[in-house]
Amino acid sequence: MKKIPGYGRSPIHLLGVLFCYSLVTYAAVKLFSNVSLWIALAFPAGIALHDFILFPAYRKANHFLTDYQVKREKQGKTSRRWINHIRVPVVLSFLLLLCYFPIILRLVADQRPKNTGLSQDSYLYRWLIVTAVLAAGSALAYFLRERRSRQH
Repeated sequence: MKKIPGYGRSPIHLLGVLFCYSLVTYAAVKLFSNVSLWIALAFPAGIALHDFILFPAYRKANHFLTDYQVKREKQGKTSRRWINHIRVPVVLSFLLLLCYFPIILRLVADQRPKNTGLSQDSYLYRWLIVTAVLAAGSALAYFLRERRSRQH
């Protein structure tokens, strides 16, 4: 059977996955019938968002970076594996964004100013600072490792 371009599997596999998501959604709505519909649909929507949009996007980005690194190694321009120095800060920053995106993107009314004294505006800047520190720390670790390997 032919594969669907961009999906990598057959149409029957896609139909099976969609059926499973529909079944899980139905079960969740029945199980949590006293809960808001938005909450009941959030889990399957999150799975679909990850499986159909996010996973293919970061898989393609990873393949691009890996191919670029292999090409540079074949040219003799680099010998150190630098790809994890990109992966780690990106994944950590993404996990922070995933945990706090409603506050960072100001999608909810925030009750934290009463408790912490911080306005909702500060969360975006703090997330950007943490992301910059993670990237700078990873770059510093890479250059220190590279320098140490050249000395030996």
